[in-house]
Amino acid sequence: MGVNMLFQQLKVPLRISYLALALELQSLLPALATPGAAALAAAASECESIFQARNVDFEALPPVSLALGVDDECEESDCGLNALQVLSAQHMPWRRRGVLQVHPAEESQETEASQEYGLVYALYTYGAPSTSKPAFQDLSRPSRSFRGLRCYTENILKTPGVDSRQIDFAALWMPFLHPRVPTLALRWKRNSPYWPGSGAPAEPLNVAGHYIDVGLHSQKDYVDRLARVTIKGGHGDLHTEEPFALAFKYVFMAFGAYDEQGPGYNEKTMRQQLAAHAEDFKVVAQEVLKTVEANDNIFIVQDKNSLDCVLVFEGTSSPLELQTSLKQFGTGYCGFTDVHAGYRDKLSMLMKYTMPKLRPKLAKCELVSVTGHSQGGALADIFSACANSRRVTDLDYRQQMWVKRTPESMPEVH
Repeated sequence: MGVNMLFQQLKVPLRISYLALALELQSLLPALATPGAAALAAAASECESIFQARNVDFEALPPVSLALGVDDECEESDCGLNALQVLSAQHMPWRRRGVLQVHPAEESQETEASQEYGLVYALYTYGAPSTSKPAFQDLSRPSRSFRGLRCYTENILKTPGVDSRQIDFAALWMPFLHPRVPTLALRWKRNSPYWPGSGAPAEPLNVAGHYIDVGLHSQKDYVDRLARVTIKGGHGDLHTEEPFALAFKYVFMAFGAYDEQGPGYNEKTMRQQLAAHAEDFKVVAQEVLKTVEANDNIFIVQDKNSLDCVLVFEGTSSPLELQTSLKQFGTGYCGFTDVHAGYRDKLSMLMKYTMPKLRPKLAKCELVSVTGHSQGGALADIFSACANSRRVTDLDYRQQMWVKRTPESMPEVH
């Protein structure tokens, strides 16, 4: 049977190309009139002359659909070769020797199995929306709780007999839970409720008397309250003690990630924020993914002394990007089954296009912490849960993983 005739019989458009036939041959076999083995031999014989590859080896697997997903780089009905490669790499796990080149990251995982995969050491977020059900856990630790601190702001209203308060809107309005991480409800000139250990994944509660407040989402509110934080049973000002000290330092990074796209505090750009408030850190990587919705920044900043790094996700920076937050239904990611679909999609896209450039930098860090404000905090939550799941065969994990190398001081980028 000729290759063209095979395509015509199966009603597969010729624009998909002969390479598509080789990649998807296994899924097409059930539709052939001839026995599977004979069809395979006939088609492989013709493909051999096209690819000049005599070692194309297809192992038997159940049929898989040729349908392309919405994020497979197809802008119209005519899809590029790259889209087919992405589809096949994601959904067809058999080896295709002589057809597709193995991605360097995959090759590293296969040939250097003894390497240590990177983990998120600590997680710091500010006004982050909730992201999952059940609450994300740190599967790399016996306690199943992340190190770090989740902060949100609130004001207590003087309403006799009623628990009434204003709360940073982003922390309150999603129908999911927050990760298991120490939690701090920042109040102005009052003791701030603090939940150590696994934190308070359900807080703040979306109940009568709790009102959303957009103004409490600003950098000034977070900076001023962290600078003067006190907790019940504490001894005065705690902003120099952990985890509050790093939370105070990282807040400038979380807001610096907007890098001139947001109102800022006193300094707008990441580099200005570091110079004024965290001068022991330097920017060693900045990637910008430009989409119709927004220009999304991701930074890696490194401590000049310890060589520890912070991966910083930018929050919502344009009105169009709000539609990401509005996808408030659950979907799967990295083996977790009920993850906020909008933030999951955003993280997956960011990892697909920026992680190949970020991965070599993360490899040179001593410890890696993750931070972000608003949507950036939600992305930090999902990224951290996946990284620390150590599900090395999961496709989402493989897309965002990195392998630890010898730590080194990296050059600053401008």
